[in-house]
Amino acid sequence: MSNQHEIRAAMNRIKTALCQHGYDELIGNLAGGASTEELQTFERMIGFILPMALRELWSIHAGQKTENGYPIRDDEGNGFFGEVDFLGPKDAQDCHALIEPTLDVIKEARSHEAEIAGMLERGEDIGRWRADFSDWSESGMSNEEVDSDEWICFAGNGEYSCWLAVNAKTGRVFEYLKMHFTFKLAAGSIADWLNRHAAGVEKYRDPAGR
Repeated sequence: MSNQHEIRAAMNRIKTALCQHGYDELIGNLAGGASTEELQTFERMIGFILPMALRELWSIHAGQKTENGYPIRDDEGNGFFGEVDFLGPKDAQDCHALIEPTLDVIKEARSHEAEIAGMLERGEDIGRWRADFSDWSESGMSNEEVDSDEWICFAGNGEYSCWLAVNAKTGRVFEYLKMHFTFKLAAGSIADWLNRHAAGVEKYRDPAGR
């Protein structure tokens, strides 16, 4: 299955499950697809090319509809992805500025990785490096991703300070918890994340998929 068809199939799967469980309003809150011109304008704004999966996702639905600058939620306060809103080009941001402080911490810990590993092997206390090394070693981020400026949030909730960001170079999806300044690998691709979310909605009958 091509990337285009996989993204479309996953979105249809989520919408079908939401409809079956009585969340028709969330489907009605979805915006129409972004045009090629709109996507190109967004790329010029952020200064790099969108990953193909995100381009396809936004060509189907450019996030949720907005009102007064905020994504519209249902009567229970759900976004399309439950706890987080589905963000389109107008609402998404080049989130490098948002996550840059945490990336800088991870980069510093990574630069001392050999030193820290040696200390751990000798049973020594790594002191101030403990939290930073944990952030780096447990994030699942590659060196390429840590060094990359090409990050885009396609879902998020500012109230909970939780964001889903895709790296444009690798296409992998990470959960970023701003409150705790931590990253966690969420999926190997946007299609994988959408399908995993769809399975959760089908199983738990909840927009959050859990």
